[in-house]
Amino acid sequence: MDLSTDMPQSGRASYSGLTETELHRGASPVGHLRGEMEMSVDFAAASSRATEHQALSGRMHNFRGTIDGSEVVFSGELTTAAARDQGFDSRARVADQIIARPGRLGSLVAHFAGDLATGKSGGPVHLEAAGNFRGPGGAAASGTLGGIWTDPAGVDPLTANGRFVVERD
Repeated sequence: MDLSTDMPQSGRASYSGLTETELHRGASPVGHLRGEMEMSVDFAAASSRATEHQALSGRMHNFRGTIDGSEVVFSGELTTAAARDQGFDSRARVADQIIARPGRLGSLVAHFAGDLATGKSGGPVHLEAAGNFRGPGGAAASGTLGGIWTDPAGVDPLTANGRFVVERD
C-alpha cells in the first residue's frame, strides 16, 4: 500500500493488527515473537507539534513464539501508558509535505512497555514501533519494531527486531 497523502486532520480512528519479531541473545538468533497490536489515533492532536505526543495510545498482547526451539505463550501485555510512565512518549504526526509527493502524510513512533513472562522466565520489555500511515485517509500503518526483553534471572537480555502492520477497524 502506498503512503497516505490525504491524512485526516480531525477525528479519531482505532487500528488493530499483528507484530512479528526475531529474538536474539547477543548476535545469536534464539526464536521469534508474534503478537497482536491495537492503537488509537487522535488526528486533531497529530496535526499539531504541540499535541502530537498526546495523539497515540495502544497496547500489544497475546504474544506467542519460540525461544531456544520450544514453543512458548507469553503472559502480560505492553502498553504505551506504561512506556509513558517510564519517560517514553508515543507520537503520531500529520503534516503537509510539499516536496517529492505533495500531500498530507502521517507517521508514528510508539513505545510499548510492560512485563512478559513464560513458564520459565519473565521480565520487563520495551518495544518501539516506528512507521508510516498508508492507503486512503490513513487506512493502515506499518513499519519496524525493535526493542529489548530483560530477563531478571540474569541471563543476557533478548533483543527483538521485526515489523508491525495494523489496519483501521
